[in-house]
Amino acid sequence: MANAPALEGASAVVEWFGIWPSFHDCEVIGVDLRRHEVSRLQIHAFIALPTQTHPPSFDLAKHALVTFSFVDIVFLELAGEDFHRQNVIRRLGVTKSDSTTSVEWSSSYGLAGRIEARHVSVSLVGGIPTG
Repeated sequence: MANAPALEGASAVVEWFGIWPSFHDCEVIGVDLRRHEVSRLQIHAFIALPTQTHPPSFDLAKHALVTFSFVDIVFLELAGEDFHRQNVIRRLGVTKSDSTTSVEWSSSYGLAGRIEARHVSVSLVGGIPTG
């Protein structure tokens, strides 16, 4: 389990999930890029809880819409085969430098990318996102 990044709003994410999630198998459901406004990366996030069944499986719990918001983007890279019906995250990481913060995610399927901005925050709305 990763430590929560020093981002505005990160404590609400930790409070909801009980940890800072890895975002593994979660899905990118939207990317909204704006030149002079706030840009956003929206993720349908959840945690996988092991079941007591045989063979073992997982129950998905604590669904939420997690939104990373970016102001003053200085670097942007989107990659992948396409923006699919599903855009499954393999891993998501947040890296801070002196003047910027970078959010980078690799993909198991669909969209991957990196967005670096001078200000990044994160917010959460509990429940399964619609749309």
